Amino acid sequence: MSDARSLMQKYGSCCAVGVAVPGPYLRREGRIAVMTEFAGWEKIDICKQLGAAFEQPVFVEHDANAGALGEWSRSANIGRDDVLVHLLASEGIGAGVVIGETTTIGEHVKLYQGVTLGAKSFELDEHGNPVKGIKRHPDIGNHVVVYAGATILGGMTHIGDNCVIGGNVWLTHSIEAGRTVLAAEERGTKII
Repeated sequence: MSDARSLMQKYGSCCAVGVAVPGPYLRREGRIAVMTEFAGWEKIDICKQLGAAFEQPVFVEHDANAGALGEWSRSANIGRDDVLVHLLASEGIGAGVVIGETTTIGEHVKLYQGVTLGAKSFELDEHGNPVKGIKRHPDIGNHVVVYAGATILGGMTHIGDNCVIGGNVWLTHSIEAGRTVLAAEERGTKII
């Protein structure tokens, strides 16, 4: 904290404090769920402690998500409509995802770690570069849950409202509203 205070003295006041933490952050409780690197920190209310120390609002985010947001907002080579995955590997592995390009995601959608919303193929121009502006990525309806490791590919693929896509499912076709798709043992997928 003394380094942060020194920077504030050198550069002037700030309007807020942002903190990237390893491990899942329980926003409602104001604490980290698990933090193996620093024993005992699970009991500390980071926002309250840092807010009192710096007399500023404090925003806390998982380090992989914070890294993805930072890369997305500050990168000269990544536009607001591009796709960015920020992977952080240290003691554990975390991933923050910013999705854009031609994917459409409805309201109240949950995407868990390791989810891929990608293209089945890319049309190339005469120089071998992917052609922009062509629908290549799937559409995800409202109130959809996509669990960890699922892959959904293709511009003609639509996941209907109120669907659940199980972990490690591989989809290249549309799923009608209200369905659940599970990975079946060694046989592909099972649609319920």
